[in-house]
Amino acid sequence: MRLIEDFLARSGYGRCNDLRDTAEKVQTALKLYTPLSPVSLTQITSDEFTLLFEGHHPFAEFAELPDNLLNLKYANILPGIIRGACEMVQMEVVAWIEKDTLKGDAATEVKVRFVRKLVDALPSGED
Repeated sequence: MRLIEDFLARSGYGRCNDLRDTAEKVQTALKLYTPLSPVSLTQITSDEFTLLFEGHHPFAEFAELPDNLLNLKYANILPGIIRGACEMVQMEVVAWIEKDTLKGDAATEVKVRFVRKLVDALPSGED
């Protein structure tokens, strides 16, 4: 919650107009607050976007998965950060790891899909 408040205060950004706008702000926030770089946006549609983290992300840099835990999604903190941040600005999304460098992929890919606007959580007059 504090991360979103700080980002909005520092950046001066207003409300998101559409999912593309949201994706760009998420990308900017991740670059500002995490050592995840470079982060690029790919495959933006009206209800889904993909964030691509090139190279090893810090959550996988010193990690090795034993054979009995190969299905573990060690980098699942990334989708959690994105879901929580979007919820703070009244957007429900689902996010998941599509590819992961820890599993041998060239980059880590996080997909984000818009579910709905959380109008119940909006303060009066903020719709």
